Amino acid sequence: MKSIRTYLMLIFSILALVGGSVLVMSCERDSKKRSQREDLARDAYSYGFPLVLMDTARRHTEVLSRSSDKQSKVPMYQFYHTRKVRENRYHDLASLDNDMIYSTAWLNLADDPVVLTIPSSGNHFFVGGLLQAWSDIFGVVGTRATGRGKQRFLLSGPQWKGSTPRGMKPLRSPTNLVWVPIRIYAGSGTDTASVRAFQNGLHLTPLSHWGKNKSGMRMVDVDLTVDPRIAPRDQVFSMSADEFYTKLCALMVDNPSPPIDTAFMDKLRTLGIVPTKNFKFSDLPVDSQRALSESVKGAKNFILAHQGSFSPTGRLVNGWTMPITTSGFGTDYHRRAYEAYLGLGALPPQDALFPIAYEDNMGQQLMGENSYKITFAKDKLPPVNAFWSITMFHLPDVNLIENAPRRYSIGQYTRTRPNPDGSLTIYIQPTSPGKDKEANWLPSGKGNFQLTMKMYWPKKEALEGRWTPPVVERVEQPRMTINY
Repeated sequence: MKSIRTYLMLIFSILALVGGSVLVMSCERDSKKRSQREDLARDAYSYGFPLVLMDTARRHTEVLSRSSDKQSKVPMYQFYHTRKVRENRYHDLASLDNDMIYSTAWLNLADDPVVLTIPSSGNHFFVGGLLQAWSDIFGVVGTRATGRGKQRFLLSGPQWKGSTPRGMKPLRSPTNLVWVPIRIYAGSGTDTASVRAFQNGLHLTPLSHWGKNKSGMRMVDVDLTVDPRIAPRDQVFSMSADEFYTKLCALMVDNPSPPIDTAFMDKLRTLGIVPTKNFKFSDLPVDSQRALSESVKGAKNFILAHQGSFSPTGRLVNGWTMPITTSGFGTDYHRRAYEAYLGLGALPPQDALFPIAYEDNMGQQLMGENSYKITFAKDKLPPVNAFWSITMFHLPDVNLIENAPRRYSIGQYTRTRPNPDGSLTIYIQPTSPGKDKEANWLPSGKGNFQLTMKMYWPKKEALEGRWTPPVVERVEQPRMTINY
């Protein structure tokens, strides 16, 4: 009897051990699945962020373009013009450019192609990278790409099958939502009146109205839930998971993902993320709801965490990250999201190179409380066909830094003074470097910052890496001594 009891106890012990092991293995499997689901949800957010941001930016522009707060509709085929260079806060679309003014327009090409007319630009430099809904550039217009004379382009969507009228260059977008941001140089010494005349000569006309005495003005409803005082990216980050993914699914109906994304779209379907205008977050499985809800928490930090992981896009030279590619993201969705966060509308390197410095010559993060200098040797200024400048941005929000002289960039056309030997030194510090050097002073503020060197229409030596920017050198301020 005792041996039977012992035998039964042994069996029960073995079963308990096996059951416990099975339970542990089951919990581990569940934990792994949960982790994989959460990782996929974060990837889904990065994937959809540029598309939702583009749509939010469109709505933001429409609100800004109203002539009064009571206006509930705005014209669709119309440019919205900024008439002066930007200062201080980031409120709209691209990262702030203190040398350029913008003329922007948003188009829906689902019903009709649109004729873009650009007047003769004279001596003014301009450039426009045309963006499809996922924030990739599908065409470029401007001084380098298309010249200075009067020009016309036919912008069409993916389903249009007509023929392009004579005298127009076709530009086909893979999506119906299109952003047309045209930048015009308006820095120091610019004839403001002629720049505005150029802006006023930009026109958009539906093809069905071309050559007819018929207004092409179509009115669209303004989304009054959009706050014009808040940057589009910050409005996206404030969205709930329900709001973000509902918008994403609806936007993918009219702006389908490219064939290269098919494999990733198959993964998104396992979370319930599909192109549909009938998406209901509450109908998703609880596990999917939980993972997607987690993905919007800390989404900004997740996108920013990928800042240093894009080695294929640039190389480090003298502390400056020299970009190699700025468009055509392929399946690198995290990089695309990060670039969209920095500023929609990054141009191809042939039109603009933006080297960025985060650290000084000692490998330390640039700080507004410190003093620095950058010295370009004689005949070694940034090689460009258009112009160059250096702008300081506060981190991590990438805003211009407010300062008393209201100077946010310095460069080719800001009347800097060369040194006696022909070199040029730029001083970056919180206080004046002295009256004799103030022409070369870029004021800093408190906290971390980055320096962005903007090189428009760079020359071959810059594109091929034969020219490199000088190091950002930290300058130790002399200490006050007291003699007794």
